[in-house]
Amino acid sequence: GSDSFVAKLAQANSDQLEVKSDLPYAELWMGDHVSGPATLKTDGRGLDEVIRADPTATIGSSAGQLPFLLKVLSIRKALSVQVHPNKIEAEKLHRQFPDTYKDPNHKPELAIALTDFEALCGFRPYEEIERMLHETAELGQLVGTDVLTKFQAKDASAVPDAYGRLMHSTPDAITQCIEGIAERMRTASSESSELRDLFLRLYADFGCDVGVLSIYFLNYLRLKPGQAIFLEANVPHAYLDGDCVECMACSDNVVRAGLT
Repeated sequence: GSDSFVAKLAQANSDQLEVKSDLPYAELWMGDHVSGPATLKTDGRGLDEVIRADPTATIGSSAGQLPFLLKVLSIRKALSVQVHPNKIEAEKLHRQFPDTYKDPNHKPELAIALTDFEALCGFRPYEEIERMLHETAELGQLVGTDVLTKFQAKDASAVPDAYGRLMHSTPDAITQCIEGIAERMRTASSESSELRDLFLRLYADFGCDVGVLSIYFLNYLRLKPGQAIFLEANVPHAYLDGDCVECMACSDNVVRAGLT
């Protein structure tokens, strides 16, 4: 509602916008992407339409599209775990599934925190994931002894194999794993820990969604205002809480992996 930074920013730039307290205002796009082009304040035309009419005069290029997209995000409930394809993968996905992947562009992005900001980003160090799998018996059982053996042997394929096993596990297996962890955490010592608090928070919001288990594989980052993270193609990440500005290639291509 009106407490959203996005809502306040949008309302400050529009005399027409009526913010409704019962609706979430989570994203403000500034660009000419087909999924949500900005509009001109003077006449309401879409920015994409204006640029196409005279690209050289408007953006100094005959390409006909801005090469970047700017977003402001207000997050109070975690966004999905996701990755963005590289240019070659994006072109292939766009050809095969144009209704889902609406452009052929890659999507490297830079996120700058406007407030205290939490995110999952990139895989934890190898040894840290190995320790997580041994300390969290339910998760170690889910990925299997063959994958745990790879960690012991320092096999480079252990991390992608473990995360792949997680993503391809059956819903029943995921539920059993998450419920087991949740029950143990509820009955364990009341002493708080960062990982325990994060797990219980995501579990409360998403239940037995496979993305809840990504906290054991991905780095948990806490940014202060002005700090930033850069996300290359194929880096798994999820924004958990806070406000940020994102600047990225002009794309909305996303492959999701939980917390949906």
